Amino acid sequence: MEAVKLISSLSLILLPLLFSSALADRNRSPFEFINGLKGCHRGNKTKGILELKHYME
Repeated sequence: MEAVKLISSLSLILLPLLFSSALADRNRSPFEFINGLKGCHRGNKTKGILELKHYME
């Protein structure tokens, strides 16, 4: 019975830590799409301009 209590308490402590570290890898910077726009000039057909326009609205 003590082993079950120990395992359940450890799982309550460790599971949130595992999930938070897994979710931290998925977080992206909201400005990451701007990196693809470096060096583009007026008249270039560059992907990401539409996302930038939506962000600026």
